[in-house]
Amino acid sequence: MMEAERDIVGAELAKSTSTADAIEIGGKVHRRVLRQSQTYVTSAGEVVVERTLYKRTADQTAVA
Repeated sequence: MMEAERDIVGAELAKSTSTADAIEIGGKVHRRVLRQSQTYVTSAGEVVVERTLYKRTADQTAVA
């Protein structure tokens, strides 16, 4: 049962991350700088999810 819960939690966390090269937050462009696995501790145990890290950039060109 715990494995099923971990699978569900992992799928929900994965849905909340973007894979875009750039995103816009508050009118500011942020470029992808890293994509890697991250481990989260849940009530059902550890869940590993691929997450993306973005960084604000001075280049404010339109997001594709």
